[in-house]
Order: sequence, then C-alpha cells, then structure tokens
Amino acid sequence: TSLEAFLDSLPGEEQEKWGHLKAALGYLFTHPGKKYLAPQGTLPEEIRVYLKELNQLYTEHPALWELDNDTEGFEWIQLMEAEKNMLAYLRKDSSKKDVLLILCNFSGEEQLDYKVGVPYYGKYKEIFNSDGAAFGGAGVVNPRMKTCQKAEWDEQPYRLTVKVPAAGISVFTYQPA
Repeated sequence: TSLEAFLDSLPGEEQEKWGHLKAALGYLFTHPGKKYLAPQGTLPEEIRVYLKELNQLYTEHPALWELDNDTEGFEWIQLMEAEKNMLAYLRKDSSKKDVLLILCNFSGEEQLDYKVGVPYYGKYKEIFNSDGAAFGGAGVVNPRMKTCQKAEWDEQPYRLTVKVPAAGISVFTYQPA
C-alpha cells in the first residue's frame, strides 16, 4: 500500500519509521487542503487507532477545515527551524473561537523545553500528541494546560514553552486568559 511504501522509504529503525509516518500524517491532517487517504492494508493497531483519532480531531475542529481556501485560516509561526527540523503554525475558524497551535517535529530528537511564539495571550492545552501511549509512543506529552508568557518570540508578542516528541506532532487549543 502507499503508506507501507512511504514507511519503507523513511530512515531509521522500525519504531523511528512509525514515528516519522505519524508526524507526516499529522502534518497532512492539520495543514490546509482536502484530505484523502486510500484504504490501507494491514497496519499495526496503534496506527489504526492513530488514524481514527486524527480523523476525529479533524472533524471536531472547524479550524482544520472551515477556512481551507482563505488565508485567515492559516498562520505560520515558524516556517522552519532548520537545525531542529521544526514547523509551527496556527489554524483558525471564521469566528476565531477555534484556534489550534500545531507543532511538527520532523527530527529524531525530542524537544523537552521548546519555546514557540504565539500571537494570543492565554492558556494552551494539548489535545493531540502523536507520541501518546495509545499510539505506541513513548509518552512525551504535555499533560497540563500551559499559560504563555509576555515575552517576544518568533516575532510574536508571547512565548509558550512545551515538550514536543521526536518525529511527532502536538496540537494545542487556545483559551483566552
């Protein structure tokens, strides 16, 4: 199948390959554009659960689909931190009530004290993490809500410090303070 062919092309041991696959699928589902994933053959249970949860995240959050064809629905925070292989961006719905911060780590190293700029002051709660135990991950997650600090970062007025798993994706909701 196409996922298995993609998996075979990835570097690293089998567990690392599955991490990279989850990061790529997370990026696909959170980036603007319509989603299509052809039916797959036999995939590990953790990956099937991951795809189910990713699909549920997508359908439950209008920020991920409502403004797909409008620049108001997407905002780059970091285009690429080349040395860390990181991407950070926001997805927003038309009312700006559903705002998601997405962090993609395409490297094989976890970021345990990762700083990212955010445009809105308030609290950020992780609602999805590809490294969760249910997905066969090591559990590098953010269990508690985080409040950003008033400190300019990434050309944004506020800064958030979080953990981001190796070869993984973390999705946070925003709540005004």
